[in-house]
Amino acid sequence: RSVLGVLVIGTFLQICSILAVLARTRRLRALRLRRRSLTLMLRKGLPSLGTNAGQSFTFRLDRYIVAGVLGPAPLGIYSVAVAGSEVLRMLPAAWGQNAFYQVASGARTVSSLRHERRLILTLMVPALIVWGLVAPYLVRFTVGGAYSGAVTPWRILLLGEIGVMAYQIDSR
Repeated sequence: RSVLGVLVIGTFLQICSILAVLARTRRLRALRLRRRSLTLMLRKGLPSLGTNAGQSFTFRLDRYIVAGVLGPAPLGIYSVAVAGSEVLRMLPAAWGQNAFYQVASGARTVSSLRHERRLILTLMVPALIVWGLVAPYLVRFTVGGAYSGAVTPWRILLLGEIGVMAYQIDSR
């Protein structure tokens, strides 16, 4: 119950802060429903919902398999490993969303973003190495020593993160 309450309060605070920024920048009045834009968004966006749902399911399928084959205790350890290895993925994904907006709005072309994409992925390699080195400390600090078995799978999963990060950037 308390988790749901925190979620509701957090969402409410996010909405309030967004509205405050929009009001301060005098863009709040510019928000209105535009029929043509809404139609275009629905026509182009609805087919992508299936792709998005498929991606979400695919990226979680391994957890269902581990739970079904090995049971809940190994799933807990594996979930810690997966969550830990996915954390750094947020940075390239955020850049990818910004890049998508720039390309979609016509401000930039895909080819003009290639250098930045390569640079971000290159910079993520040392970050992933450091993340793998501090994994034992992070596991012990965040979830306790009982999950120390998550360190090795965490490090193994980090090996594939550059490929997933590239995919996350390109799929935004």
